[in-house]
Amino acid sequence: MIDMKEKIDLRQLPAIYGRSKGADWFEAIYKRDIIIIGAGGIGSWLSLFLSRTGANLFIYDYDHFENHNGGQVMFREDEGKLKTEAIKSTIASFSPDCEVTTFGKYIQTSDSGKIVICGPDNIPTRRLAFNKWATLVSKAPVEQKREYFFMDGRLLAEQLQIFCFSGDMPSLIEKYRTEFLFEPDEDTEESCTFKQTTPMAGLIAAQMIGYLTNWLTNLKRGRNIRRIPFSYEYLLATDTRIVKYE
Repeated sequence: MIDMKEKIDLRQLPAIYGRSKGADWFEAIYKRDIIIIGAGGIGSWLSLFLSRTGANLFIYDYDHFENHNGGQVMFREDEGKLKTEAIKSTIASFSPDCEVTTFGKYIQTSDSGKIVICGPDNIPTRRLAFNKWATLVSKAPVEQKREYFFMDGRLLAEQLQIFCFSGDMPSLIEKYRTEFLFEPDEDTEESCTFKQTTPMAGLIAAQMIGYLTNWLTNLKRGRNIRRIPFSYEYLLATDTRIVKYE
């Protein structure tokens, strides 16, 4: 991984970055390690989009692609493959400069890191990922806690929700821990025939990357010049947005 203080020679980068390397956040994300938990509707698109930033991706998922996974990055030849291996193969063609490492189910012995992005289909995995990340933050020196970032994306049919915060925000870390890691009421869930759509999966992935690059810009500049909400919710059917800054 390239340290943010290490200068990148932008002239030597592959041509694929020609239209993005001038962004404030580019040098802060290029070859930076990012852990992605879940390679379904959120994680597959997130991984694909992030691959164009040149980040090093560490993707966790143990599930296989099935022919009903229409909201995910899937091609006919991917059916039956592990989702992580399928998206890694797609990225190899889409963004050949991107380094991808794949793993199975995210468990207690799995690694955490400074940047963790969650998009699994269950709360226990989110809770485990958050607790492991929070443990790392608790052990980090005070002056380095701002270098840690956690983001959680949730998608149900035509409704999406995103939570994000950095390691130097103890009140938001506690708020997320106590208020947003509970099991959903089964009565509120959509029918299994309407869990997600491809456009909504792509939309939440793009939005999450936007908040990530905003945070990286602030981190690089040493001050908050871009806004990052603690929570963002969007309901497509009514074009309703609920954004909460803490």
